[in-house]
Amino acid sequence: MFVQYSTTRRGSAHVVIIVCFVVALMGVLGYALYRNLTTAPTDKVSTNTSTKSESSVSTSAKPKSTIEVIANSDMNRYINNEYGFEFQFPKQAYEATGCTDSTVGYDNYGSQKVVPSYKTTSNGQADMTVLEGDHRFMITSKETVVLSEHQDNYMKCEVVPTTIALVDSYKGGLSTYVAAEYRTWEVARVADKDHIGDALGTLASFKNASVSYTMSTLNDGRYTLTYTYNDNPDNVGGGAYKLWYYPAKQRLVYIGLGQSISFTTDETATSYYIGRIVDSFKLTN
Repeated sequence: MFVQYSTTRRGSAHVVIIVCFVVALMGVLGYALYRNLTTAPTDKVSTNTSTKSESSVSTSAKPKSTIEVIANSDMNRYINNEYGFEFQFPKQAYEATGCTDSTVGYDNYGSQKVVPSYKTTSNGQADMTVLEGDHRFMITSKETVVLSEHQDNYMKCEVVPTTIALVDSYKGGLSTYVAAEYRTWEVARVADKDHIGDALGTLASFKNASVSYTMSTLNDGRYTLTYTYNDNPDNVGGGAYKLWYYPAKQRLVYIGLGQSISFTTDETATSYYIGRIVDSFKLTN
């Protein structure tokens, strides 16, 4: 009886040891599994963030537009990657560039007379640029002259940076004179010929205007359009202009040329840049 009792005690101890070992092993394996599950998602998020960052850099590498300096030329090239077009414009043009005092006036018959000193513009070679906004790409001087405080003549003159808002603010009145010379390309996307009227309405030159248009036959990949105002069919408005529709590229392009030749090369006023500007326009890929 004594021997049998002692053997049973030893067997029970072995079972307890084995059970403890199994429990400890399961604890270790469970902890390792828990660590693996909780750390895996962190690595995945980090990878996705890195990929997104690289993708953003790649997408933003190409700017919406650039100005390219053309070596050995009096013209620069404006390239628009958003709408897919380019044109050339002068590096400089003969414009109002500064302020000066004058005492020269005129009587009712156009004869010169001496008047109290007043402010007026002085002219020279102005650096040119392209301003962007609202489907518009405005060729103008980087700075312009603004005359104000009008009495019999202007009493204040200042040179300021040219902006589209400044140009738009000048309505031709006497209170303020903005000297900036400018011509503006306007470009809009258009799905097909049936939507040209809608596209015209997005251009600044045609907003709040009701117009009708006719199209020429297709030539060199584009149609030339002629428009009239519906409330005054005899008025083509704005003097000379170019209005083109490119069906393959789905683009509508307009430039108003005004009533006079634009962008004089020098003080002699015998040569102008506007023809070269118009001829240089082309769509790109």
